[in-house]
Amino acid sequence: ITAGWTPVLVIPVTAKTDLSTAHCYPVPFKPTLGHTKITFTNLTAAARIRIYTISGELVRVLDKNDSGKTLDWDVRNARDSAVDSGVYLWLIESAVQKKKGKLMIIR
Repeated sequence: ITAGWTPVLVIPVTAKTDLSTAHCYPVPFKPTLGHTKITFTNLTAAARIRIYTISGELVRVLDKNDSGKTLDWDVRNARDSAVDSGVYLWLIESAVQKKKGKLMIIR
């Protein structure tokens, strides 16, 4: 290493090959704490996320088709309205796997 040069470690952020560690944050989502989005992370390159109310009504569908491992949700429904406080269910689907979970929104 020559004087004046600093070694750099480059860690590529690439899509996962499975959904075993997929999750979302922040949970609970609280705009009063400055939260503006919910991030789904550890996703595969191609993934579809469906968000449902606790009663099973489809709220939003998000599609991801890139080499990154995250996808942000603006916490709005398909009609572009802010989603109400409550518990929601999410389902992530890739070509060969599914993973589901819950999240909470507190407005």
